[in-house]
Amino acid sequence: MTSVSPTSGDLNTTENVTITGTNFVAKSIVSFGSNITVNTTTVNSSTQIVANITIGSGSAIGARNVTVTNPGSGGSNATGTLTNGFTVNKRTTSTSVNCLPASVNVNSTTTCTASVTDNDTSTTITPTGSVTFGSSQSGTFSLSGSCTLAGSGATASCSVSYTPTAFGGGTHVITGSYGGDTTHGTSSGPFNLTLKNPATTTTLSSSANPSTYGASPTFTAKVAPATGSIVPTGTVQFQIDGTSVGSAVAISACSPSPDACATFTPTAAQLPVTGSPHSITAVYSGDATFTGSTSSTSQTVNPVTLTYTANLASRAYGVSNPVFSGTVTGFAPGDTQASATTGTLSFTSPAIASSNVGSYAINGSGLTANNGNYTFVQAASN
Repeated sequence: MTSVSPTSGDLNTTENVTITGTNFVAKSIVSFGSNITVNTTTVNSSTQIVANITIGSGSAIGARNVTVTNPGSGGSNATGTLTNGFTVNKRTTSTSVNCLPASVNVNSTTTCTASVTDNDTSTTITPTGSVTFGSSQSGTFSLSGSCTLAGSGATASCSVSYTPTAFGGGTHVITGSYGGDTTHGTSSGPFNLTLKNPATTTTLSSSANPSTYGASPTFTAKVAPATGSIVPTGTVQFQIDGTSVGSAVAISACSPSPDACATFTPTAAQLPVTGSPHSITAVYSGDATFTGSTSSTSQTVNPVTLTYTANLASRAYGVSNPVFSGTVTGFAPGDTQASATTGTLSFTSPAIASSNVGSYAINGSGLTANNGNYTFVQAASN
């Protein structure tokens, strides 16, 4: 014997096998070993035999010898053997997975069912054994991710529940892997589970509205998830009048749970009187689980009052006024007369040389506040 074709077959199937060799005779007997029945033998020539065989469901898996025996007279037989010439395989299967619902939120549960089908030829055998489930993303399975098949006919199935714990890009590939049994080979199948990215609501509030220039309020952005108990992560970018101010601020858990908050206190320069009321916006970035959201509020900024305070002065009747002096006070922290105003500080009096003896006001003037951040008044003592 030199060859057989095909060189393998599956359990519980019937097929024709062509055997090639020499010195075959009309009464040649073919054998494939135990639990393989040779139904018919057709000797086409001295070099070719076609055997129709049935591989029993109890056949041992693996390679086996094929023999051809020519019966002789007086019990003398001639036998040829092709060692490990034919291999018995398990029956082929296919595995499919279906999850319902097919689209869920993070931390919501879906039921995933694996169906294993004997798709081999001849009479089918119901698959037995178990299916192990896995996910391409973060999540948890019930039953430790494994279930035992049950069914009849060609198909058996079993189910586990799956709870995704992270958004994971929006798709979790759920794979069911069948481990096979004594009769059936392994197989696996995927299912693309769609993750809904849970919505959030961002609420923006001010610690003081209206506020006074230089005494900037603290703005708090509170991010609330629409569902579930997971605290959002990520950042909030604060904007004033549509322009981002400073770096994005990381959010952290705050009350009530599972909300997360970020705060921002602008500088005096970032929140001037000019342009008031200002539009303040908080833009939540979203994270691997939650979608982003935005909130805005209006902030009114009132000017600070600066006071002209004159230094005391006196003169004799009929004499010209001396050079008056004084100060201006009340600047917001970080501001000075030089940085916050323009113009020249001066003090004057309505009194002239011929004015009657008495007390006259000394009034400050000459300054203009930058960005309208200040108004001016005279000290009562002037």
